[in-house]
Amino acid sequence: MLSLTSVDLSSNHLEGPLPDIKAFQEAPFEAFINNDGLCGNVTDIIEVTEDFNSKYCIGSGGHGTVYKADLLTGRVVAVKKLHPPQDGEMSSTSVTAFTSEIRALTEIRHRNIVKFYGYCSHARHSFLVYKLMEKGSLRNILSNEEEAIRIGDVYVAELAYTTQVNNKTDVYTFGVVALEVIMGRHPGDLISSLSSSSASASASSSSSSSVRAVADSLLLKDVIDQRLPPPIDQMSEKVVFAVKLAFACQHVNPQCRPNMRQVSQVLSIKKPPLQKPFPIIMLRELFQG
Repeated sequence: MLSLTSVDLSSNHLEGPLPDIKAFQEAPFEAFINNDGLCGNVTDIIEVTEDFNSKYCIGSGGHGTVYKADLLTGRVVAVKKLHPPQDGEMSSTSVTAFTSEIRALTEIRHRNIVKFYGYCSHARHSFLVYKLMEKGSLRNILSNEEEAIRIGDVYVAELAYTTQVNNKTDVYTFGVVALEVIMGRHPGDLISSLSSSSASASASSSSSSSVRAVADSLLLKDVIDQRLPPPIDQMSEKVVFAVKLAFACQHVNPQCRPNMRQVSQVLSIKKPPLQKPFPIIMLRELFQG
């Protein structure tokens, strides 16, 4: 079996773990679809998490909630359960995004990317299964027992949409992490809100207008970490500058993002004085989506 160059196990109703050889490791995710028990059983995850009881929750973000699952096999994993759509059914766009993320996860091979074990795509439960990293405070920057840094799905989500691994993807990740440090929480919901507002700017529906109204009313002072004292003087200038730079790093068009050399150079220059008082600066003024 070591001489295998490719495999396709799709639609065979298989169960059990996959062999740890190159052909299986490098196979696209389409090669494994429609095998309900492959790499583990969904019911086992539901059972050990008591149907995703909140006591097993170890984190939550804009797109899903992460649970710790101690499987019957002895393996401990992190299960990212996607938030269910409001109408109970995933849209075609959501399905495409989910499929793209799985494809990216199966194609990534890097010692600094959190290991991906498998996924479940079902009307009731859709989730991704990762190796559990016990340490770390930033949602997607984790470390293992040997203090080796691992990057989580903040990196993968961008890969799923761009389908490219390059320095612009790294810049995007930097922008997300920078915002998380400034906000004290993952910025996924904020970015989605601002992006939705930009996308609906030319629409005339009442729902689009309400999205724009909410996004346009956000003040920077209300978004930064509320556990810290409000920034003043030069510190407020640095915060405004850092947020604007973080947004630039997440521009929807990768070619419009700065590279990390430019980011480093910009961070080292003297910050210009604010054009208006910090408490009335709108987030929309800094967002260039």
